[in-house]
Amino acid sequence: VASLFSLLHSSWDSSRSSAYQILSIQILMARTYDIPLPARFARSTSESEGRAFFLVSSPRQREADTGARLLSLLCLRKPSFGGRVDYLKKLLSILETRTNEMKAVFDVILSNTEDLSSGGQLPLAHGIIQAIQLSMCSK
Repeated sequence: VASLFSLLHSSWDSSRSSAYQILSIQILMARTYDIPLPARFARSTSESEGRAFFLVSSPRQREADTGARLLSLLCLRKPSFGGRVDYLKKLLSILETRTNEMKAVFDVILSNTEDLSSGGQLPLAHGIIQAIQLSMCSK
C-alpha cells in the first residue's frame, strides 16, 4: 500500500492513474465486504487532508493531480454514503470559495486600479474540480 501511495506522486500520469485505481478498488472492496482497511488508510485524516489540500492548490498539474487523487481517496474512505456526500459538499464549498476569490482577483486585474507589480497569489480551483469529478465517478 505504501508503494501505491508513493506512486500517486509519480511524474508519470499513467503511474498516478493506475495507483489511484488500485487504491480506490481496495477501498471499495473493503467497504463492500466489511474488511478492515490497511493501516495507511486508518491514519489521521487531518494530516492526509492537509497534505492533499496543499498539493491540490499547486499550479503544477502533476501536484494538483496528486492532491485531487488523495482527496478523492479520503472521500471514498468514508464508511457511509452520507459521509461521502458530506465530504463532497465540503469540497463544493471550497470550490465555490476559490472561484469567488479567483473572480475577485480577476476583477482587480481587469480594473487596472491597483499596482500589481508586487505580484499576488491566485487561488486555483482546477485540482478541487478534479477531486470532485474523481469522487463522483467512483462507485
